[in-house]
Amino acid sequence: MAVTLGSIIPSLRISDKINKITNSLSRSMQRLSGDSKIENALDDAVNALISKKLDKNIKASDEVMENIQSANSLLNVAESSLDSISDQLSRINELLTSMANGANDIDAQSASAQEILERLSEIDRLASSANFNGKYLLNGTVEEMTIQIGTDTTQDSILDIQSALINAYTSALGLDIELPDELNPNAFETQGGDIVYKKENGKYCKKDGTEVIVADPAGLTPLFDPINPNCQKYLSKIQATIDKLSLSKGKIGSYENRLQSSYDSLSDLSVNLQDDYSNRANADIATESTNYIQQQILEQLNVSLLTQSNELGQLALTLLA
Repeated sequence: MAVTLGSIIPSLRISDKINKITNSLSRSMQRLSGDSKIENALDDAVNALISKKLDKNIKASDEVMENIQSANSLLNVAESSLDSISDQLSRINELLTSMANGANDIDAQSASAQEILERLSEIDRLASSANFNGKYLLNGTVEEMTIQIGTDTTQDSILDIQSALINAYTSALGLDIELPDELNPNAFETQGGDIVYKKENGKYCKKDGTEVIVADPAGLTPLFDPINPNCQKYLSKIQATIDKLSLSKGKIGSYENRLQSSYDSLSDLSVNLQDDYSNRANADIATESTNYIQQQILEQLNVSLLTQSNELGQLALTLLA
């Protein structure tokens, strides 16, 4: 090869190649350090766009799955409270059946009636206290309870579970917190024909709670008369309420099954999306390590060649001297 001043051209070409190798080394180090095959759109414009969409869908699926888990927890709270209320009603059903037994004395029947009153009060307490994250579930205030169970905006991705969250107060269930007078051991008729009720403190009041003075308590006529027809009348209400709660719990079960089905479907979708995202966006450590070592070898080789090429230029200067 002739020794000319143009001999520097090979050096420039090798230098350009070294710059490209250095850039390639830098990208390999970025991929290895960040476990990402696509650091920016320059690496792969198509897969960069697809990866962004996949990442968005993965996050949306995970968020919906959290929604479903919260909804399941809410339904579990409602179901547990309804179970407790059903237990109270079942016991009241037993007590009414016992009261209808004419072989029991008046004291036993009166004790059963008092327990029924306490259990009716407990039903109201359960209805007022069932709540999830500050939302009361069984007090009749739930007008809408929609759950997002899909990642799109169609109606099929929304589930309204409000119909399972009934008003469980005794008044809403068709049961009075106070027993009928004939089943209330604290109900009396005065000589003037008025109905009064004996309170825990021994005083008397009207049905609206207004206290009255009874001059001669011995002259009061007890209205408590738990004969079979009277018990049966209230017993039918209790049994109808038990059936109503069973229907509500059946709805809860159907909603829980649908939520679980949606959760399983989303879980499978999320796994598949993550697998696709990983194939497109995550760095193959083995491949990147091999490329990194290969680029290092090429860099060292070209640096050596550049040194030799530069010596040709020095040779031209020597001849001029």
